[in-house]
Amino acid sequence: MAPSAVLEVAIHEQRGQPISTNGIKPVKVEGDTNARNGNNKEVLKRPNFLLDRHLRKEYPVVLGGKGNYLFTADGRRVFDATGGAAVSCLGYGNERVIEAVHNLMKTGVPYLASMMWGNKVVDDLCQELITGTEGKMSRVYLTGSG
Repeated sequence: MAPSAVLEVAIHEQRGQPISTNGIKPVKVEGDTNARNGNNKEVLKRPNFLLDRHLRKEYPVVLGGKGNYLFTADGRRVFDATGGAAVSCLGYGNERVIEAVHNLMKTGVPYLASMMWGNKVVDDLCQELITGTEGKMSRVYLTGSG
């Protein structure tokens, strides 16, 4: 998604003090922090290990998220309008989702190729999808978008 779809909804300094959102404090990002943008503010740079979509653009560094908001290393709280379907529906930091994923990870088998193996979690998901259609569907074919 286009980074231009991200809307900043809070300033990164309030009364001269960096904000702390959801317990995430602004930090300096390792790398060249001497670059300046047009607002004469410091641009936090990260090491260049990833071949980004735009080679000369510095992307904001995200430390965490809650609901539809991301928290950046420079202290901003940003409404994320670029998230996919799951983030739009569930939000970041959704405790039910975190618990479900954690429980699945504890089984030691967080993913199985459905072409080769069966799994209770997959069966439960398919049953839930079928139930949601009030019997109009009888089977489910799962695919991934990524």
